[in-house]
Amino acid sequence: MKKYNHAVTLAFSIISEEEDGKDITPAMLKEALLIRIIGLDNHSEWIEATMPPYDTHEEEPWPFKGDAAHA
Repeated sequence: MKKYNHAVTLAFSIISEEEDGKDITPAMLKEALLIRIIGLDNHSEWIEATMPPYDTHEEEPWPFKGDAAHA
């Protein structure tokens, strides 16, 4: 059976004190993303927030051709 790899996006917002966002830290990003995830769970909005995929390609059958198992 064919398998497909889908790339999706998930937007979230973050508040900082600099207009260009140069003061955004990894910790701030993580906190904002976790808040977004909790909100998606609480409101069951995962599909609305991420679909449709912006890119899709067919996956190679496993094990992938050219990997060590085929050497």
